[in-house]
Amino acid sequence: MYLKRKQQISERIQELEENFDRSVEKLIEAKDINEILKALYKMNYALSSMKKENNKIQEQEHERRMII
Repeated sequence: MYLKRKQQISERIQELEENFDRSVEKLIEAKDINEILKALYKMNYALSSMKKENNKIQEQEHERRMII
């Protein structure tokens, strides 16, 4: 159960990293302030979501250690 959940979270983090990379590309290619702001917003969302997902993994590992 733990390993399955960890794998799901890891896959979600991978998706968020890909979203972040696409946002960086869009930021580089931005032609106006609206495109820049959209790219920055998406980058921020991806980073904060990655942090939350990493925290979930750490919490699960901590819980797992407490059980053992």
